[in-house]
Amino acid sequence: MRRAKVLIVPSWYPSPDSPTAGIFIHQQAQALCGVADVAVLYVRETPIGATVRAAAEDGISIVRADIEMPPRSRTIPGRMRAVATNLFNRFFTYRREGLSAF
Repeated sequence: MRRAKVLIVPSWYPSPDSPTAGIFIHQQAQALCGVADVAVLYVRETPIGATVRAAAEDGISIVRADIEMPPRSRTIPGRMRAVATNLFNRFFTYRREGLSAF
């Protein structure tokens, strides 16, 4: 019998700098490992820069894709530009980076 394949794409997931964020998602992925091949694709914004890292943790294949977030501005036009960039990231960049990492 073939094992099911499950891809989890959470908005929260534990990381070295935030080990308790989304821990329940990690626990659910661990529980699914008994009956399915589980992979996690976690895309997040970071001020450092764009990177993609893949690792296996507790029997789960995890791909972490970081996208660079825009710098914060104190002016109204700068804030409006940041809002537009954030919306663009949410609709296009997250999906593109996630798919390329996958």
